[in-house]
Amino acid sequence: GLGLSAGSGFFETVFTMEGLKWVLSSIFIAVVPVFAVALISAKIFKLGYVENMGMLCGSMANPIALNYANSTVDGDEPSVAYATVYPISIFLRVISAQIIMVLLG
Repeated sequence: GLGLSAGSGFFETVFTMEGLKWVLSSIFIAVVPVFAVALISAKIFKLGYVENMGMLCGSMANPIALNYANSTVDGDEPSVAYATVYPISIFLRVISAQIIMVLLG
């Protein structure tokens, strides 16, 4: 019920400069950590495909993708990589959201 009452002014809110600013900020918060993890793990640390799968799942906070990654390989390397990245990714998302709110608010 809450979503229905909040959603009545969705388009009027989103398609304003203020609304677009918040939408773009949220896309930035969602996409940048994933690309950062992918580039750093592949280019700097030279990790293999199996570790990259787990780290990308962790940076997206996506346990369903982790389940699929685990089903494609033997062993638990994707889960270990997921567990190392997930807490840092969530922490950085919370902090970056608060910083953006202070800067744009």
